[in-house]
Amino acid sequence: MSRSPKGLPKASPQYYVYINSDEWREKCKKCHALTKYHCVVFPWAKSLNVHHLTYRNFQKEMPLRDTVPLSKFAHWIIHWWIFWKTPLRPWVNFLLRSLLIFWAVIWFVLPSKPKRTRRKKYA
Repeated sequence: MSRSPKGLPKASPQYYVYINSDEWREKCKKCHALTKYHCVVFPWAKSLNVHHLTYRNFQKEMPLRDTVPLSKFAHWIIHWWIFWKTPLRPWVNFLLRSLLIFWAVIWFVLPSKPKRTRRKKYA
């Protein structure tokens, strides 16, 4: 079982308290903002989850270094499908960090969509 830096299992009560805290929600918002709420694996999908690449900096996470925004499906793939408990995990984390940098630059350079305004109806 993978452990946090304090030696606690990831599924410990302390982990869940932190994941449900306002502090974690703020860190998630910052992570999502880097990609304008797009998933780094499937950029056409909205990011709803923030994935820990490492728990070395647990409770002191920084986007890009420790966390990446993912869609629910991408998060499921990372955890359960092929990569989580294999020797490929460091490579997958490197790939996710690289994708985050790539998409953050792309979305920073691309202009935002203009806001739609309603037309006034004339009588």
